[in-house]
Order: sequence, then structure tokens, then C-alpha cells
Amino acid sequence: MIINIIYCILFIGAVLFEAEIIIDDLQGSSIKEKAVCLLQYTAIFAVLAIFGYGLYLAMRL
Repeated sequence: MIINIIYCILFIGAVLFEAEIIIDDLQGSSIKEKAVCLLQYTAIFAVLAIFGYGLYLAMRL
């Protein structure tokens, strides 16, 4: 139970950290650079979503 709470805190922290990086990267960039950044961060958020779903399944046990 406690390990699940720790994983939740780490997951939320990772999402907030990535959101901050996205905002910093998208300021003052060209359109091509913004598109590449958004594709990269979409892949990162997909991995985080898979991790979050695994966390959800682990908490249900």
C-alpha cells in the first residue's frame, strides 16, 4: 500500500516535470522545432501513460 502511494507521487511528479519542460522548450522556437518537440513529448507521455496504467492495475490488486 505504501509503495503504491510512493509510485503515485513519483508518477505525478514526472508528469508535472515533463509539462514544465514542454512549456520551456516551446517558447521562442520555430514551427519545425515545435513540431519535433511535440512529437517527442507525445512519445514520452505515451510511456508515462503506460506506466500510469500499470500503476493503476497494481493498485487494484
